[in-house]
Amino acid sequence: MRNTRLTRQEGKALTRGRLVTAARHVFLQRGFHAASLDEIALHARVTKGAIYASFAGKSELFLAVLDAHIEERLRVLATATFPEEGLEAVARRHARATLAQGPQGVRWVSLMAEAWTHAAGDLELRSALAERQDRLQQGVAALVSKIGAAVGVTFALPPREMARAASALIRGLILERLLGPGRLSDAQFEETFAAFICGLARPAGDLK
Repeated sequence: MRNTRLTRQEGKALTRGRLVTAARHVFLQRGFHAASLDEIALHARVTKGAIYASFAGKSELFLAVLDAHIEERLRVLATATFPEEGLEAVARRHARATLAQGPQGVRWVSLMAEAWTHAAGDLELRSALAERQDRLQQGVAALVSKIGAAVGVTFALPPREMARAASALIRGLILERLLGPGRLSDAQFEETFAAFICGLARPAGDLK
């Protein structure tokens, strides 16, 4: 029977996981700048020293949070299916799924915008964020290709550029909603995204 006592490596991995979970919560609640390592340590029920035993500082901890988020998103993208749906239905379903994330989805977009802005003056962080954004967009691009094949269309832009443009539109629409209630209704959000996606589509094999 295996000894239930954790090895040092297992204990470190467990603490790291707790810190990433706690950091995600604090970052979403406070934002990138206002989040403090003291509060993250308190939320994780560890000492601040435990953070520095696993991470060089707040930026590295944020990147670990982002890595976990990206891995989850890539798993979702890889398993997406489109049973008997046309392109418009797929686009509308994605828009509604985005809206269904509610305040947490809005906070995530706001957090990323803050982190990207901060990284403008930090070359190392900017490079790390760009690498992760590229990794996520590769997954979205694969989904774009999958959607095109499933519904019988091609797009005016290459899959990677479709992924970039669609993601940027979603972020922009979400940030627009931060300016006030009713500024951009759920229906307008859905209509705008569906019109954008369908407007760049053409029947498969149509080269015009």
